[in-house]
Amino acid sequence: MYEEFVRRANNHPLLCRIGEKNHDEKLWAILPVLIKSETITNLVCNSVKLTGCQFSTMSNFRFQELIRCLGANTPNLKELKMISPCSLEYSLEERELASINKLKNLTILDIIRVRVPLSGIMEISHQCKKLKIISAEFSVKIDEVSSIPALRDDFVFVDIGSFLGVDLIPYLRMETDPDNDSNRNLFRLMLEPRHFREFSLAIPFAKKLRSIYVRIFSTLLQLLKLNEF
Repeated sequence: MYEEFVRRANNHPLLCRIGEKNHDEKLWAILPVLIKSETITNLVCNSVKLTGCQFSTMSNFRFQELIRCLGANTPNLKELKMISPCSLEYSLEERELASINKLKNLTILDIIRVRVPLSGIMEISHQCKKLKIISAEFSVKIDEVSSIPALRDDFVFVDIGSFLGVDLIPYLRMETDPDNDSNRNLFRLMLEPRHFREFSLAIPFAKKLRSIYVRIFSTLLQLLKLNEF
């Protein structure tokens, strides 16, 4: 069923009619019903976009609907990649995160430009115990420190960068078995903080963190000087 959906999406340019809006809306509406398969082990969420159609738009609503149906319908999913187009903003909220937490066979999670709280990433790592790689680019936002679970013990490589002027963490990568031996027991955090609260990013990783690189800019230096009085 899912394969038929992908085939129809890929063939859409042959049937595309100029003037119709949201060409893939009807197709996306039936997708959660079609994705119910124990054979699906790899899913790239934007692979079912209507390729080559300039009128094709997948809304955040449809994206979230797709993610919510995965937990109950794809029990053997091992690799999940979620990509938001530059022109839209996708996000993972409580129900979407709960669905991903049910993917007990998940080993690789790759997130690109999909807004997700750091607490959600860390909770997924604990609930999906087979996860070996978590990668996120311009996706993770820092939420309340008290709600963020600590780093799972078997992750031996963590590399996180938070840059000045960027609301979302530009990159985050966590691995349990890195290919490069030199990356074993590497726990690195790079910060360019604008506010004191951004130092809290280190707290979930404090138990294993080996190094923190901090670049302090003038705005934060002014705050530091004010606090000296």
